[in-house]
Amino acid sequence: MQSITDLPHHRIITLDTLDGPPYPTGHHAGHLCADRLAWLDRALAGAGDRSILVFAHHPPFDTGIIGMDKIKLANGADLLDRLAPYPNAHLICGHIHRTISGKTHGVSWTMLKSTCHQGVLDLTDPDSSLSVDEPAAYGLAILTQGSTAIHNQDVGFAKEIQRDGHSA
Repeated sequence: MQSITDLPHHRIITLDTLDGPPYPTGHHAGHLCADRLAWLDRALAGAGDRSILVFAHHPPFDTGIIGMDKIKLANGADLLDRLAPYPNAHLICGHIHRTISGKTHGVSWTMLKSTCHQGVLDLTDPDSSLSVDEPAAYGLAILTQGSTAIHNQDVGFAKEIQRDGHSA
């Protein structure tokens, strides 16, 4: 599902990066078809002077976690090329199930942990099915004029979260 939500100072764009279903080649990589990319072009152009938040499940770049990098957005350069001309755009992804942030091809991005299992920080194992027993988490975006702050909040479902040496 793709959608646009306009707020006073932000445009939120959600992209459907699923390549399927069912997955045509038995993989879990993402892909943005020509129709979805054309829709994104229109959504970006219509943002005006709003800050832009683009949500996509599959990241369009490598993270160094090679198992997951194998199943990223297959045509990630197409997405990054569209976002790069918008310095007020920020990309938010999932898929890796880890909190990671960076900048690629001039595009700032954030990844957040999952509400279920978390991905493993393993930079050598090509297995994309690995997970680790870490707390679930959710993200919270604070949006004000000219500012975007993205928080990651762990919740104690996988393990109890310790606070000041005591269980929370």
